[in-house]
Amino acid sequence: MIEKAIPVWKKNGFGFFLVNGDNDRPDAFKGFSITLEKNGIEHEVLILPETKHNLGLYYERSVGQLLVFLGKHLKK
Repeated sequence: MIEKAIPVWKKNGFGFFLVNGDNDRPDAFKGFSITLEKNGIEHEVLILPETKHNLGLYYERSVGQLLVFLGKHLKK
């Protein structure tokens, strides 16, 4: 259950970088994102244009933003 994990995530300063393609399930992280937001957990949702379900493309098309997210998150 997410509710049990949230205190652990907060205590340990977890952050989430969530990537999906617009031709996959672009709303897949909507509920999770709302939960993270309500609980003050840092996260970013990136929906990649013209992208089907393909982990290699997710990485290629998001690595720059992922590194920026990690850089900000790790500084804290």
